[in-house]
Amino acid sequence: MIDSCGQGNTPRTWTVRGKGFEMSSPGVAAVLQGERQAAVAARGSAFLAPEKQGTCRAYLTPPLPGDTMKRAMHTIFKDFSFSAAHAIRGHTRGCQNLHGHNYRVRVHLQAGRLDALGMVLDFADLKAMMEEIVGPFDHRVINDIPPFDERNTTAELISQYVFEEIERRLAGQERVRVTRVEVWETDTSCAAYER
Repeated sequence: MIDSCGQGNTPRTWTVRGKGFEMSSPGVAAVLQGERQAAVAARGSAFLAPEKQGTCRAYLTPPLPGDTMKRAMHTIFKDFSFSAAHAIRGHTRGCQNLHGHNYRVRVHLQAGRLDALGMVLDFADLKAMMEEIVGPFDHRVINDIPPFDERNTTAELISQYVFEEIERRLAGQERVRVTRVEVWETDTSCAAYER
């Protein structure tokens, strides 16, 4: 049995009772294990929606926009590395000189629902995307490669470039989105671009 309660400004509490246990958690919807397995077998995942005061029913579709339940999100991230040289135009503290880094780029993707295999995105597909985007930088001078032949080569601008390139490649679908890209020049120096 699943009960919910909450009055006025108090948060809704979901209580699950059955098979010798009782569990309550504010703001969290829960489904009994057997019901969850049946729902997953039928269509994917189960969501709860209020039915009437004091009870709720499990539905197999997500809550509608404006529903008071917060939608869950899945997040993955993967790291990529390349070695490259660059010079920051206009810098006056040494970085205007050609120098190199072993860059690490971390890409975060998010999805409200998983694909048929249970993935946000296959890591192999993300790897292929990133080989197109940062592969040309490996063992090269970044300042020689568009758009960085005109744009400065700071970690901040590289992270924005990678973010926008991934976003462009994901534009044909609505399920997955890039949320953050980090560019590490060293183990202690990172710039991130996120939306």
